Amino acid sequence: MPRSIATANGKTSKMSARIERLGRDGAGRNETQLGVELANRFTLAGLICVAVSMVGALLLVTDLLLDDPAAIAGTTGLAALGCLVFWCLAPLRRRARIRPQAGGASLHTLSGGTPEPKAAAATAGQ
Repeated sequence: MPRSIATANGKTSKMSARIERLGRDGAGRNETQLGVELANRFTLAGLICVAVSMVGALLLVTDLLLDDPAAIAGTTGLAALGCLVFWCLAPLRRRARIRPQAGGASLHTLSGGTPEPKAAAATAGQ
């Protein structure tokens, strides 16, 4: 339920509650979060395209310089493996390591600190 914001005379304003709801979708995420998620997906797609073009350029150069098909395949495969490990697997591993097991991430946990105690545990003693 959206909360209303108290005005100067102590009454709540329906308009302020509507303003607060603006920019939220049905899941409760605001447009900034949606924009960041969309930008992240586009960045990942662009990074894949860059990796494919780099490996293709390396394949072209090694094919022109070397006559051995095994050396060409090895060099190209090593470059593709490097792109896969350093651009895909390492960031995914880091994301899995820093993402809290339950609940949302906070700046404290993203910087390597321990997660803050849950609100349920704090209210259990009441």
